[in-house]
Amino acid sequence: MAQAKRIIGSVLCAVLLLVDLVFLSYSIVRLAQFRHGKASRLVLQAQTDDVIKAITARNAGAAHARLQEKGWTVNEVKQTGVDEITVTVPDSSRNADIISELGNNFNTHTPEGKGWTATEDDNSIIFKFDEAVQTIERERATESALRIIENRIDAFGVTYPLVERHGGEGVYQILVEMPGVDDPERVKNTLNADANLELRLVAKGTSISPPYETRESAEQAANSQPGGPDNYEALFYRERGSEGSRAKEGWVVLEKEPVVIGLDMRDARATSNLYGETTYQIDFSLTPDGAQRFGDATGKHIGDFLAIVLNNEVKSAATIQSRITDRGVITGSFTKRQAEDLALILRSGALPCKVVYLSEETVPLSRWTQRYAIMTGMFAVMFVALTVLLILINLPRRKAAPTHYPTSQV
Repeated sequence: MAQAKRIIGSVLCAVLLLVDLVFLSYSIVRLAQFRHGKASRLVLQAQTDDVIKAITARNAGAAHARLQEKGWTVNEVKQTGVDEITVTVPDSSRNADIISELGNNFNTHTPEGKGWTATEDDNSIIFKFDEAVQTIERERATESALRIIENRIDAFGVTYPLVERHGGEGVYQILVEMPGVDDPERVKNTLNADANLELRLVAKGTSISPPYETRESAEQAANSQPGGPDNYEALFYRERGSEGSRAKEGWVVLEKEPVVIGLDMRDARATSNLYGETTYQIDFSLTPDGAQRFGDATGKHIGDFLAIVLNNEVKSAATIQSRITDRGVITGSFTKRQAEDLALILRSGALPCKVVYLSEETVPLSRWTQRYAIMTGMFAVMFVALTVLLILINLPRRKAAPTHYPTSQV
């Protein structure tokens, strides 16, 4: 029994030693690279004005709907600035009611439950977004962008990256330092890429196969739908055909309201499709909330067409054969790299705002990166030493020879 335990212990120690030696070899190689290594250093600017514009536009649309619901007559509801909404009324008799109703509605969506204030100017009511609350929204968007960029870098397997805030208060910049990147241009293009993915229903009774040849003819079809251009729009359609066949191009009419969007994605992976190894697709799965909406929509529209829209271009459209819940496929003319990069962007999530590059340079590695690499090497050496010690302890010991021998009696 003791012999069996020693054998098992020896095998485990040998395996552990092998793993430690691989880890040590990797650490030595990385240390050699980092000794006089260089890193790509990028400074990115989060366009936080986009966040404030989006909040203001959303509230302007909500204000118009709310006033119609109340039956209050207004001349116009318009976004008149990045952080400003102006409501023009025929007379000021209901100004107080409008200010109370819209002010409460706007502030419901702010972090502190406040932030929108109103002033009256004759027959105009001007709603303004408070600067302090804007700062909270800008900070939140920048931190969110930083985490998403960090996730995208990690997905590329970059060793010891540095991702942190840059600049002073109110600057909203992000610093990225990436040592030892094999394809820095690819990583750079992916960091600030935005994939605006939507799954939308094709308008009933419109042409999809073949699509409309011109935008004008598609828009004319959209205008004839119930609700017209308020509910439908024409988008360009480009779908790669099977091997040897022509790509399908033209214009199609879609519902403006998407069934699901990129934020509903739970996972996305690039896989080769039926056209061969040179063409790839993205298999995706949805969050529970997205799957519920997807299932409801596809269940009600069996026999209709569903289009996959990427960055306002239709990539594919297929007939809904049955109710679909949490899984789907994005097809299109994707190479392996394009499919992998798009899947990565979808997995990491959409950036809350546009992020642009301010500067790019090659610099010596930061002390933090070098120190981290050295610490990893030290831990590798410690693990190897500990494993060797365990092996020595596990070795069988010889019994000591006796120092006195019994004398024989005659």
